[in-house]
Amino acid sequence: MKDLLCKAFCESLAVTPVPAGFAVRTPYANADGDPLLIYFVRDGRGRWRIEDDGTQVAFLEACGVDIGGRARGEVFQTLLQEHDVQFDTDSRTIYSPPLSEAELGTVAVRFAALLLRLQDLALLSPQIIRNTFREDVIAAIKATFSGLATVEDSTAIAHGMMGQEADLVISAPSAPPLGVFLGTSEENALHALVAKMEIEKYLGLDGHVALIVERSKNNPIREGTFALAFARLDAVLSFRESKEDTMLRLGKLVGLNNVSTQVRSLM
Repeated sequence: MKDLLCKAFCESLAVTPVPAGFAVRTPYANADGDPLLIYFVRDGRGRWRIEDDGTQVAFLEACGVDIGGRARGEVFQTLLQEHDVQFDTDSRTIYSPPLSEAELGTVAVRFAALLLRLQDLALLSPQIIRNTFREDVIAAIKATFSGLATVEDSTAIAHGMMGQEADLVISAPSAPPLGVFLGTSEENALHALVAKMEIEKYLGLDGHVALIVERSKNNPIREGTFALAFARLDAVLSFRESKEDTMLRLGKLVGLNNVSTQVRSLM
C-alpha cells in the first residue's frame, strides 16, 4: 500500500530546473484551478529555501481577504507561525528559513500543506469577511468618534422606539442621534428602512439613519431594497471602498465637521 501511495504522489510531481534552483508542480491545485507550485531556491552557501510562486497572497487579496486586517491578519500570521515560514511584503512571497538538503522533503510537505490551508481561507473568504465586517466598522467608528461623541452598541435610535435597534447609535450635542445599521443581511437593511419610517412618520422624532455596506456591489442586500435605502435613508455608505469618506459622512450627519483630522490619522 505504501508503494502504491508513493507511486501515485510521485507520478503527479513535476520537477523543472530553473536558474535559482527547481520549480515543483505538486499533485494539488489552487482554488482557481491552476497547479500548486513551490520553488526550491539555492543560495550561495549550499543552503536551500522553499518559496511559493508569489501568487498565494495576491489570490487571497483578490478574494477580499485583507491580510492586514485584525481578524484575518491574525489568522494569516498564525498559519505562518504554525508552519515555520515567513511572508516577504516586498516580493509578496511566502518562504521557509534556510534548509539543508536533507530537510527539504519534510519541510516541502509541510509547506504544501500551508498553501492548501491558505486556499481554504480564500474559498471561505465571503464568510470570513462577513463575520469580520461588523467588528471592523464598529472599531473604525469608535476610534473616529472617541472623545467627540457617544457611541452605543445595539440600542434604539430615540427614546420610545420599540424594536429595530441599530447596530450603533452615535450621539453628539450638535445634532439628532444617528442610527447606523450594518448591511450584513437583507433583514438588517429592512430594519434600517423601518427604523427611518418609525422615526419620521409615526413618532415624529429627530434622528438620522445610515446603512453601511461592505461594498456597493456583491453585498447580501437585494437590488430593490438597496435602491429603496438610497432613496429613503440619510446615507448609504460603502465601507471597504472608502473608509475615510464613510467616517467623514457619519461625522457630518451628527454635526461634527471637525473629524477629518482624526479620521485621516486612523485610516
